Amino acid sequence: MKSLSKMIISSIFLVALMLANPLIGNATTTLPAKISEVFPDDGLADAIASNLNVTVDTVVTEDTLASIDLFQIQMRPVSNIEGLQYLTGATSIDLYSGGGIVDLSPLSELTNLTRLDISRNKITDLSPIANLTNLTSLEVVENYITDLSPLASMSKMVYFSMVNQKITNPEINYATFISIPNKIKDVDGTIVAPSTISNNGVYNSPNVEWSLTAYNSTLSYNYSKIVTIGNSQGYYSGVVTQPLKEIEVAYTADFDVDGAIVETESVQAGELVSAPANPTTKAGYTFAGWYDAKTGGNKWDFAVDKMPANDITLYAQFTIKNDNGGSATVDPTTPDNPEKHDKGKNSKTNIVVSNGASTKASIKTALPKTGDSRLWETFVIGMIFSASGLFLWKKRS
Repeated sequence: MKSLSKMIISSIFLVALMLANPLIGNATTTLPAKISEVFPDDGLADAIASNLNVTVDTVVTEDTLASIDLFQIQMRPVSNIEGLQYLTGATSIDLYSGGGIVDLSPLSELTNLTRLDISRNKITDLSPIANLTNLTSLEVVENYITDLSPLASMSKMVYFSMVNQKITNPEINYATFISIPNKIKDVDGTIVAPSTISNNGVYNSPNVEWSLTAYNSTLSYNYSKIVTIGNSQGYYSGVVTQPLKEIEVAYTADFDVDGAIVETESVQAGELVSAPANPTTKAGYTFAGWYDAKTGGNKWDFAVDKMPANDITLYAQFTIKNDNGGSATVDPTTPDNPEKHDKGKNSKTNIVVSNGASTKASIKTALPKTGDSRLWETFVIGMIFSASGLFLWKKRS
């Protein structure tokens, strides 16, 4: 029982000690320790070893690290700057082009710093360096900075550069109207207005707004302003990108029969529209199909035609039936005033019978047509007889 009590008391004491001293446990490495243990980032450990002219397996003390005055990573890839809090004597730290640095917390107590270059990283928050009021030179080029207000107390500043910030907002769903808050802040906390806005967007302070007619994968706006920090002026500029997620939008297909909507479908753009039941046949008409216009237009092919990215109305069209059960063709009718043809003067002869009764008999006395072949036959025979007679007459003479 006593052993159990001692174990519980020891555990409580150890936890309390770890909470009271952040240097115990997993928060940091207790010195002395190897450089590779103090600086878990390989690139940073290599840069420290190079600065001290030793290897990463060399054991270092707090005093050794505190003696470093000027430190630079010399463009080594670095994403974690844990361990730099031990460089308490440093006046200049150059983390230019580390590429992956996000958290500046290890620098928060390095109040001897007068120069700091953290350009070309992924830094979004400058508040960890707000207490470094001895800084006279600060470079934060090509990061993700949206707020300069943490730098308001740096009264000794003589040079700074904050250009080419690249901010990407979290993705939102596409809509025909997009409005996002402008979060770019000056040193005094005021909003920095956009200088240009993509896709014909407008600035309705404090929001940037777009009215869209079609899907865009991204929207953006740029900003650029001369700001003052301490005794220095410089440009604060960048671009804010707003990614948009394409969502499946359903559009309405209405089916119109003689001016009445008989059915409505919700269809996504690019999908086939389902063919509705044919409308009730009107007397004397045949259903011809669904068209994209009340009259004329194009017949909708439900097996091929796809829904456009807008609402549509399809109209039922009909054709007139004829007596034979067909459609579109109307039966011909007898003319109201039929044309009368003259039959000729010699086509009929009236004959009077002796008993006084009158009877009409149609006797066709049609003359031979012009050029009838019988005339030529008569002429030829006549010529033959004439020639024969002339021959006999001469012979007798």
